[in-house]
Parts: sequence; structure tokens; C-alpha cells
Amino acid sequence: MMLRSPSFGKLIVTAGISFLLLSIYPASKFFVSASTAPKILRGHANAISSIDVSQDGRLIATGSIDQTVRLWNAQTGKTMQILRGHKSEVYAVAFSLDNRLLASSGYDGRVILWSVKSGKPLRTLEVKSWSVAIAFSPDSRQLAVGSQDRNIVIYDAQTGNILRTLETRFGVNAVAFSPDGRYLAGGSFSIAIWNLQTGQIGKTLQGHQNSVRAIAFSKDSRFLASGSVDKTARIWNVETGETVKTLQTETPVTLKLQSRTLNLKWKMPVTSVVFSPDGKSLAMGTGRAIHLWDISTGNAVKTLEGHQQSVTGVVFLPDGNSLASSSLDGTVQMWSLN
Repeated sequence: MMLRSPSFGKLIVTAGISFLLLSIYPASKFFVSASTAPKILRGHANAISSIDVSQDGRLIATGSIDQTVRLWNAQTGKTMQILRGHKSEVYAVAFSLDNRLLASSGYDGRVILWSVKSGKPLRTLEVKSWSVAIAFSPDSRQLAVGSQDRNIVIYDAQTGNILRTLETRFGVNAVAFSPDGRYLAGGSFSIAIWNLQTGQIGKTLQGHQNSVRAIAFSKDSRFLASGSVDKTARIWNVETGETVKTLQTETPVTLKLQSRTLNLKWKMPVTSVVFSPDGKSLAMGTGRAIHLWDISTGNAVKTLEGHQQSVTGVVFLPDGNSLASSSLDGTVQMWSLN
């Protein structure tokens, strides 16, 4: 059952399907201060569920509960196009690496392939169930769609034809191709890694104590990061399937009561993970904050606070010097890391 709220200003919803994660807090009683002032992009009429950045760093795409996809100029923050075609909430967006295509999926059981240049839909794929997980292959020729019918379907991105169907035990919350094109990973309660040459599962990564919500490969394809509702992120060795590091952090929250103010630190579900372009850092969204980790040491190096509701996605811009994040508060925030 999809959890809906007519007003995200009255409730912070972090429960329900995929990016809505486990708790409901009155928004009026919680405040998080910004440690670094971000550029804030506004335009969506409701919560933003997903975010991606084009390979050339020029555009940011966001999908929203307001049933639209937006394309933003990554430098100016200006809305370039509003893409309408979904009949319900949009849950995932993904650029092809050649910057020509944008895919979006949602609760309506549709995956729409858009022309980035024109903003027009090129084709619509009818999926058996709703999808929160889509990813293009490194050569931009294939699109993987993970859905709640326990399948990952790989489509020809040009024709829309089904190339392969991979069966899973649970609904798929996240998918990712390895940059070298050898593997496809799918996350549910565990993480399956398929060898794309054989079509067989090469490794199953087990260790999280609750469902996996986000996965990402490192640029050299040697490591996979995962974020889970169990409030941890893990870094895995892809070849051995072993956990290299387990990361857990606490998000500062200030609770203002009538007679006093409480400064608390809560462990929160990890909603997004992404490696920096140079592979030295990992960014993870948890609660209303974004935490940056030094991978070599396993130490947290920076916390970015500014969103008023839960973070739903984080992406590095290609230069590695800035981040963009999306949130249930309906904003995109652009962060400088210098």
C-alpha cells in the first residue's frame, strides 16, 4: 500500500514504499541547521523521490511525487524542462552515460524513455509492477528495471525489446551496472551480483539486517557500496563478496519543546550511497543529513545539514567538488565541498 500525504509540510514521512522510510515525525518540532550554505533549487510541488546528474555535468534530473520529472541546469539551478507523462508518483530517474536519454519509472507501472535534448518521450515500457530501481549500462544500450514483481528486466534502450529477465526472491529496491560492464547488482534484503556474460549470479552479498535501499559501484568496479534500513552502509569487495567496511553515523536533530531544547543524535536508515569520482570518498544520505567518509580510513570527514526532511538521493557532480541532494522537503540542494 502506498503511503500518501496531502501535505508534506505537516508530516515528515519516512515510512512506506522504498524511499519512505519507517517513521513519521511532526515537522514543526524538528530543526536541522546547515553547516555549509547550499544553493537551493525549488519547483516541485511535492516530495522529490530521486535524483541523477548527466555524465557531462550539465543537467540534473529529479523525479517527484507530484508526477513530474524536472531537468535543471546544474550551474544556474534554473529549471530547463518539466517532463509530464506519468500517471502517478515518479520514483526513479537515470541518465544514459552518453547524455542522450533519460529514463523515469513510477507507481503507475511505466518506464518512460525521454530525449534529453527535446524533453519528449521516445517510448514507454509497460512493467508488470511498479519500479523504484532503474539503471543504464555503461554503453547506454541497455536499461535495467528492477520492480516489485521480483524481477529485473533488461531492455534494449533503443528498441524497448526485452533482452533478459533476471529473477529475484524479493522486490528490487536498487540496481546498478558496474562501470566495466561485467556485472549487474540488484538490492533487496541481500544483494545479488550477476555475471552479465553468463547471466548467472556470481555473488550474493549478505550482512545487512534489513532491506537494502541503495547500491553503487566504485568507478574501478572493484567495490560496491550499499545503504540499508538497518541504519548502516557497507562497502563490499565485488570479487570476494566480503564486507570491507561497515559505516554507521548519527544525524544531529534539535527537538524544541515548550520548556527546553534537546540536542539529539539519532541513527537513521541510509537512503542513498555514492562514490566520489576519484573513488576516495563515499557520500551517504541518512535522515536529513549527508555524510562524507574517507574510504581508506573509514572516518567520517564532513556532514552536510540543511534539508528539512529526509534525504532521498545524493549524486556527485563529475568534477568531484560538489554534490547535489534531493529530499522529501521538495528541494534540491547543491553543496560545494571546497
